[in-house]
Amino acid sequence: MTNSDLAVKIEESLEAMDRVVQYHAGRQTWFADELDRQAAEFEAADQNFAAGIDGAGKSLEEMGPR
Repeated sequence: MTNSDLAVKIEESLEAMDRVVQYHAGRQTWFADELDRQAAEFEAADQNFAAGIDGAGKSLEEMGPR
C-alpha cells in the first residue's frame, strides 16, 4: 500500500492508540507498585504491633499468678 492515504491514516491511528495504551499501562503499573508499597508498609506496622502485643503477654506470664 505504498503512497496510500488510507494506509497512512491507519498507521497514524495505530500510533495514537499505541500511545494511549502505553499511557494507561504506565498508570496501572504505577498504581500496582504504589499498592504493593503501601501493603508492605502496613504489614510491617502490623507486625510491629503484633510483636508489642506478644511481648505484653509474655511479661504477664513471667509475673505468674497473684
